[in-house]
Amino acid sequence: MNIVTVGAWGALWAWMGRNADQLQALSAVAAALTAIWALRRAVADSLDRSRPVVIAEFQRPEHSTSSIDFVVRNTGASPARDLRLVFEPPLVQPASGKSVGGFVVQRYADAIGILGPGQDLRNVWYSTDISSKDNLEQLPERVHVTVSYRRSKWRRWKDCFPLNVDDVRLTTFAVESDSMLGSARASRKALEKIAASTERLQGEYAKSLRVPATD
Repeated sequence: MNIVTVGAWGALWAWMGRNADQLQALSAVAAALTAIWALRRAVADSLDRSRPVVIAEFQRPEHSTSSIDFVVRNTGASPARDLRLVFEPPLVQPASGKSVGGFVVQRYADAIGILGPGQDLRNVWYSTDISSKDNLEQLPERVHVTVSYRRSKWRRWKDCFPLNVDDVRLTTFAVESDSMLGSARASRKALEKIAASTERLQGEYAKSLRVPATD
């Protein structure tokens, strides 16, 4: 057990008295360094809050259950400039003229000049019909998208987004009968019944007009 004597305390106070100016200077330096660190931290936080933040993702369109959109959007507080996207595997121009996937290839072949806060770029990436389960847009169902952009000429940000069509395609949801989609489905069924009844009545009417053969 260490015991500090009264004499030791006296020596310590005496030393502090002799070096008061140096100790005061050290305290001022420490306070200045703390203030500088706090100021730099505040500036960095302000820059982070005001920077652009661009993300790439797949989304289900509001009024479609058979297609998926590729969306690039700026969720930050300032414009993203010189926006560039790199796809892995690289995108190739679809062979079929019916595909709209070629618009994705064309749109991101060069840099996007500016993407404002809240603005998004949207293209159909995936679509199917009842005759085929293949992607009619002829684009990969799994892709890594590297997004890079800047706010000024000095600072550039880069993020990578691994995307999978299944993350959206395997979504399940309920459709209420009084919703827009539910009403559309009910209307389609009603029209199909009307068409079938009309076709049947036309057939019966055509039969009634036939003149029976006479001997």
